[in-house]
Amino acid sequence: MATDTPRCSTRSIVRRSKPLLKQVRIWPAGAISALPDCFEQTTWIAFKDSGTDGDTVNLEKYTASVIGYISKCIDDVTVSKTIITRPNQKPWMTAEVRMLLGTCDSAFRTGDKEALRKVRAKLSRAIREAKRAYTQKIHGHFKDTGDIQRMWKGIQTIMNYRKTSVSCDSEASLPDTLNDFSAQFEAQNNVAAEKSIPPQNYQVLCLTVAEHLIGKLSLLGLNTSLCNWILDFLAGRPQSVQIGSSTSNTTTLSTGAPQGSVLSPLLFTLLTHDCAAMHSSNYIIKFTDDTTMVGLINKDGESAYREEVRELVSLCMVNNLYLNVDKTKEMVVDFRRARGDHSPLTINGSSVEKISSVENIT
Repeated sequence: MATDTPRCSTRSIVRRSKPLLKQVRIWPAGAISALPDCFEQTTWIAFKDSGTDGDTVNLEKYTASVIGYISKCIDDVTVSKTIITRPNQKPWMTAEVRMLLGTCDSAFRTGDKEALRKVRAKLSRAIREAKRAYTQKIHGHFKDTGDIQRMWKGIQTIMNYRKTSVSCDSEASLPDTLNDFSAQFEAQNNVAAEKSIPPQNYQVLCLTVAEHLIGKLSLLGLNTSLCNWILDFLAGRPQSVQIGSSTSNTTTLSTGAPQGSVLSPLLFTLLTHDCAAMHSSNYIIKFTDDTTMVGLINKDGESAYREEVRELVSLCMVNNLYLNVDKTKEMVVDFRRARGDHSPLTINGSSVEKISSVENIT
């Protein structure tokens, strides 16, 4: 029995993204040596005097004036250029390689085999040299392990990281619509969470997911203060959605866990840590919120397998976890010569769909 996860087709990144115009700063020959000369002739005390009001130095004004002057000096010795960047452009691509690619294409179109052979050889050497220079550039970012900023720039270069701006509908009601959609399960939670550690004989069916989790954390040995802090983290969370300049109304949530937080996956793992097989012939494999149960059915019958399924359904009910029967699938592998009919598996009165193959995402 496994969860069938839908798959979607993908398009290449060249088709999804368009070429972008990018402003780059070119440092011509002699620019780096000219910049220190400019700074040596600067009267830096004048910037401090302009940012001083009586005996107090306005640090913000002082810093802004110095940074503005440095930016002006850099603009004087450098040249701004507009280039086109494509989503599939290699990070080691250079102007020489790009020029040789154009020459190779021209030779191919004219049908000059001798010129094409020579330019291909030059192109191969240029690509090898460009890759070698790019490798040395990356290694240079990690030579000084104490320079965190330089190391981070190296990681961004390796990952080809680029900041992208996503445009979406600017309708004023959209943030409220998205906020209401994300809080749709809050309407089903009519039990307020309280800061307390439940006793050993508590009725789990009347507890919220947060309180039930706190009970499990207490049994695992976490102290009361930490459990109460986690309960505060999960209960009474104000949430709003902002799109551009539009912000939705604030909704208070006590259901689920905050999206994107590091603690949420850990809390879900602790909540379901007791989801383990009862019988040695069964295995339960968990991957995030997908669960796969594997059961061995032998001559003794399938009672152990079906009991395991009932226990899993009961565990989901106790923990207030929704089990989607429509996405639950069952696959039977029968190695017998005389194959018999397998009785349909039912969960909460609904029959589980049988399939002949399954893709395991783990």
